[in-house]
Amino acid sequence: MVLSYFQDKQTIPLILDNLSFRILPLQRRKDLCALFFINSTGVYKFKSKQLHRIALNYKKFNELQKKVNKNF
Repeated sequence: MVLSYFQDKQTIPLILDNLSFRILPLQRRKDLCALFFINSTGVYKFKSKQLHRIALNYKKFNELQKKVNKNF
C-alpha cells in the first residue's frame, strides 16, 4: 500500500511508498497500477488525467467505513 498526495483534482498525485524514501509522481511509478483512490469522502479513479468520483455508494468502501467506525 502506498500513500498518495493530491494537490488538487487536476494534478497527478505524488506517491510515498514505505519501501522507498523517494517521493515520485504516479506516472514515474511504472511498478504501480492505480485502480482506485480512497479517502474519507469516497472512492475515486483517474480518467483522462483527472480524478473523478466513481461512486457515492461503493459497497467495499462502505464496508470499510463500518469497520473503521466500529473500532473507534
